[in-house]
Amino acid sequence: MHMETQEEAQHRRSLISDEVAARLCELIIEKLKKHYAGKLGRVYIDPDMKRIAVLFEGSLDNLTGLTNAVLNRVSYLREASDYVIDVYDILSFPFGLSRLFFSKSKYFGKSSIEIEGVTVRLLWYRNWLAESIANFKFHRKPVCLDAFLKREARNFQSYDLISAHAFVGAKLAYYIHQRLGTPFCVTWHGTDMHSIPKGGNYQRDFIRRILQAADCNFFVSIALRSTAEQISPRMNSRVLYNGVNTHFRRYALEEREAFRRMYDVSGKKVVAFVGNLKPVKNAALLPEIFNKVRELLDDPLAFWVVGDGEDRPAVEQRSAELSLPVRMWGYQPVEIVPVILQCVDVLVLPSKKEGLGMVLLEAIACGANAVGADVGGIPEAIGAENAIQLGPGFEERMAKRVVYYLSNDVRQSLPPACDWRVTACLEKEVYDQILQ
Repeated sequence: MHMETQEEAQHRRSLISDEVAARLCELIIEKLKKHYAGKLGRVYIDPDMKRIAVLFEGSLDNLTGLTNAVLNRVSYLREASDYVIDVYDILSFPFGLSRLFFSKSKYFGKSSIEIEGVTVRLLWYRNWLAESIANFKFHRKPVCLDAFLKREARNFQSYDLISAHAFVGAKLAYYIHQRLGTPFCVTWHGTDMHSIPKGGNYQRDFIRRILQAADCNFFVSIALRSTAEQISPRMNSRVLYNGVNTHFRRYALEEREAFRRMYDVSGKKVVAFVGNLKPVKNAALLPEIFNKVRELLDDPLAFWVVGDGEDRPAVEQRSAELSLPVRMWGYQPVEIVPVILQCVDVLVLPSKKEGLGMVLLEAIACGANAVGADVGGIPEAIGAENAIQLGPGFEERMAKRVVYYLSNDVRQSLPPACDWRVTACLEKEVYDQILQ
């Protein structure tokens, strides 16, 4: 529970009597007792508890990637600390002509939603078509978005620390810091560091200012921090690996065999790709990799591609030309992916860029082995021996490593650092130092 500060009292727009305030407190306590009856022991509310606002911009219609990482970070940090943590998602909705090209989120109009026990407060801003084109195609400053973020910054007076994720969340944290002096930390996940700064001087210069102003910059891999050091060698930083959601686990043998029968891959070795079919993922190389695996191994094989994107037609066409037994799954809900991974023997990720390569860790957690390109944090996730250098002959080198795992009874294990509990303890340690 937050006690009003003197500064907040000076800025508030309404005034209620002490009698009304006391009655409101009684009603809140009554509702809390009813809601948590039988769920908790005695709950003590300390007015000195530190408040943290977590900011990010992530899809709530697809709980993967950044959104999944943020929700897990918050859940485990709450278990490891006594901080009061509020979560804010910065979301856009199509306005004007942009309604012809973009669809609204199913959550549009809501002020908050609850996901896996975490209440997420929604901050909506208008997505103007002209600004979208200017920003994404010509890398111009998003004037309307920045004006929105600066207005929102004044609403975070009651927080002791801001924890932001990715570029838009980091911009809001920076504006809050400028306006209120609140300390802030930023977690950089991948695209926000290895792709956005290359869009133009505006993005690169703004990210440099954020890196230098933040009390701490967290990076999901050593490689990503090295990329950031090329933008700004002067910054406070820590490497903070992501963990794996508990939904991703190895099922019992009977369950795994049942899913193999259901998907008609009993007795076959399954090589798969899971992710967006975009140029940055190098998805167009998948048919060549699969074909090399088939040339090197006589065992019955099945190749799966789980995901969708602009490279899908090229993958389908080339697979047909090579007569490969490829199953194109298209986009699959996040709750189905762990089931699919139970049937996979080796997952491949030939990306051109990656922050860490979370899907590799998720595959290993489900019992598969993983092979990826030697980019970003992939060697840190799966070991340098499983990270294949891009360039001439890449497809064959990757295929040989895949065949090694298909031909030997070897299972990879998760790196000890890629554990949400470890991450939460390290994150708490940094926040404690800042808030002392």
